Amino acid sequence: MTLSSLAGLVMATADGPAALAITAVIVAQLLRGWGPTLYGINQQTIRQTLVPRELLARTQATWRFLVYGMQPVGALLGGTLGSVFGFRATLVISSLIMLLGTGFALLSPLRTMRRLPAAAVAGPSTRSQHENAQ
Repeated sequence: MTLSSLAGLVMATADGPAALAITAVIVAQLLRGWGPTLYGINQQTIRQTLVPRELLARTQATWRFLVYGMQPVGALLGGTLGSVFGFRATLVISSLIMLLGTGFALLSPLRTMRRLPAAAVAGPSTRSQHENAQ
């Protein structure tokens, strides 16, 4: 999350000579690409460990809905802020808001977690119970 948040701050610095501006854009894009990948692998692994198997598909669908479903809202908000405050200020504002997520993670037990917690004990799924009853 930190890398993705910093990408907007780096992008806001893209100014001056063409070589410097292009370098800033490339670094920002690399941060934006690496951040979600590193974060996604870890958060999905933890979710798959903690959520009982019979709830995992619903949990994943809900997560995807919240993440992808909020993108149009974020685009509208970003466009509105951009028209009011300008491109660079909007990048800084949105990056600082994203850094709040990093702050929450730093305050959570995730920061000191070195091993995955024990897997959630999932009872037999409804389908298994139905098959056993027959």
